[in-house]
Amino acid sequence: MLNKKSLQLAGEARRWIIFSAVVLFLKGLVYVVQVFAVAWILDGFVFADIEVAQIVIFAGVTAGLICAKFGLSLLEARFSFKISAIVKTSVRSKIFTKVKQLGPGYTESSGTAALVTNAVDGVESMEVFFGRFVPQFFYSLIIPLVLLAIGSFINPVCSAVLLAAVPIIPLSMVFISKWAKRSMGNFWDGYQDLSATFLDNLQGMVTLKLFNKSEKRLQEMEAQAWGFRNSTMNLLKMQLTSITVMDTLVYGFAGLGIGVVLLYFFLGKISFFGAIVLLLLSVEFFLPLRKLGSYFHAGVNGIQAGKKINAFLETEPSVKDCGKVVASQGFDIVFDNVSFSYNREKENLRNVNFCFEQGKIYGIVGESGCGKTSLAHLILRFFEVKKGEIRLGGCNIADIPLNLLRQRVNLVTNSSAIFSGSIADNLRLGKADASSQQMVDVCNKVGLFHLIDTPDGLEKSVGEAGAMLSGGERQRLALARALLYDAQVYIFDEITGSVDAESEKIIKETIYSLRGEKTVLIISHRKAIVEGADDIVTIKNGEIVGQQEVCCVG
Repeated sequence: MLNKKSLQLAGEARRWIIFSAVVLFLKGLVYVVQVFAVAWILDGFVFADIEVAQIVIFAGVTAGLICAKFGLSLLEARFSFKISAIVKTSVRSKIFTKVKQLGPGYTESSGTAALVTNAVDGVESMEVFFGRFVPQFFYSLIIPLVLLAIGSFINPVCSAVLLAAVPIIPLSMVFISKWAKRSMGNFWDGYQDLSATFLDNLQGMVTLKLFNKSEKRLQEMEAQAWGFRNSTMNLLKMQLTSITVMDTLVYGFAGLGIGVVLLYFFLGKISFFGAIVLLLLSVEFFLPLRKLGSYFHAGVNGIQAGKKINAFLETEPSVKDCGKVVASQGFDIVFDNVSFSYNREKENLRNVNFCFEQGKIYGIVGESGCGKTSLAHLILRFFEVKKGEIRLGGCNIADIPLNLLRQRVNLVTNSSAIFSGSIADNLRLGKADASSQQMVDVCNKVGLFHLIDTPDGLEKSVGEAGAMLSGGERQRLALARALLYDAQVYIFDEITGSVDAESEKIIKETIYSLRGEKTVLIISHRKAIVEGADDIVTIKNGEIVGQQEVCCVG
């Protein structure tokens, strides 16, 4: 049920898990003391040799034990909360760190639905696993042995009966776990698939409505949901079976232990005091295992979630950071016999040789799928070249630390993300310490003055994903943010692909104002957007098939 990899996900919570198990153990010891106190007072009442002082002592001990149990229960709850908080923070931090390490190339090729499912529901399952199941697991291993040792001093035979039953319960859990792992694996796979479908349908709702396909997609998702429902029912069946088996074993062996104790008592082989102690201990002996059984499904759920999270965390990045410190000379970009493919079926770029000189503006044109965007992704090292090399300022980009490379090169696409919050919040992603005047100036430069010429000004909300802005305004805000970033190389990928004529004119003027200061690459399938460039490079089927030097005006 536990393995090294799953425990490693606990991080700093491991010591709190130990504290929680210790608290559970102390609660068990409190119960043992309580059992002896009850047996002692009952023995006094039955044999009529009890005194008032003994009753007072018993009342005081009972009150103290109740207070101790209450305090330990508070500690248990506090430790469980602490474990949950640390695990959620730690695992989600690891996932986010891994996402950053893997880079945009991973999300583009693998999607985000499974990642979101792991980061949300998977982490919630790990929280229950570490907060409840693991402490109870360690407690269930220790406390029966302690109770067994105590019972052996009273009557070894009765203790031996309880000891014989101990291995049967864990073995039954092992047997059920094989079924549980399969059921839980199907559950998580179905859940991730359904989440991905739901996300696709939600994001494409307008398109589905326009093509009158929403009903068809709904029926497909319902069929998928029924498959997930069947997986869930199998999981619930497994959980019910495990609880039934556990209850049968626990209460059956507890009853057997009680029967043996009573038999020995009536045969006169055990005292009344000893019989009471063993009767109460025989019940408590199996309860930790019974409680562990009630957490069993949470344990399996946590382990399956942990496997998927570990599998993601162990994913090797296709692009590795070199960690070197290099000083490039200038910001020319040279493609030296570069070839690249996303898969083996098609070569997206083939033997590309070209030099983008510092301070010039280049238009890169070609039909969709010809390799224009691949060229941009390779400059930013979202993916690695398969052959050849790309140099920035004379340095192979593979030898430039990723954070430094992406400080120097910035990409603006027709789908650049606008985040919930204000205009200022989005602009400060480009420059965290940007002053209000700098933000106003850059808004004026991209024609967004009308947005900030309001009582809210720069604090005007843009809505979720920029929903309160028009398409042209979102694109110009993304451009303004990029200008504040002040990179040395700018790549604009179909930046005017979905904007109105006015926005296109403003964006184009802003881009061409960078001539002489920055190295600029304008990727477009429309030659009208790049007609003012210093050079226009035409790509077809992954190869440069033409270059046209343009006479610039102004």
